[in-house]
Amino acid sequence: MLSSRPRRAIALVLTVLSLIVLYAPRIHAQAALLLEEPYGVFGALNPTGHNAIYFANICAETPVKLRRCDPGELGSVIARYQGIAGYDWVAMPLLPYLYSVEDVSDVPARVDKARCAACVIATMKNTSGR
Repeated sequence: MLSSRPRRAIALVLTVLSLIVLYAPRIHAQAALLLEEPYGVFGALNPTGHNAIYFANICAETPVKLRRCDPGELGSVIARYQGIAGYDWVAMPLLPYLYSVEDVSDVPARVDKARCAACVIATMKNTSGR
């Protein structure tokens, strides 16, 4: 049987832990891992895919400079690409990463290869000056 001193210590520790759990601010994850699957001929030759990390409150000021997002911004995606201007990773806003458009209203309802290529080329032209 435990003496009263160890019992008090255990009770104190449990009470402190309970108070910390009850009164600590809530913490929410604001990141997501994006797992992407290759398609086409490249997907058949090397079906390993690609991954990137989406951050809800970190925005891309430039492809290699990050900042906290302003209200209304959707965050950014950071991905590793070997050999892009000597950098190991690049960051870009969520919509251009997912859809190759700058505005939600420009997201097409359907796409084909030609539309996809046109969106990518337009995004490259728009972001090359950043």
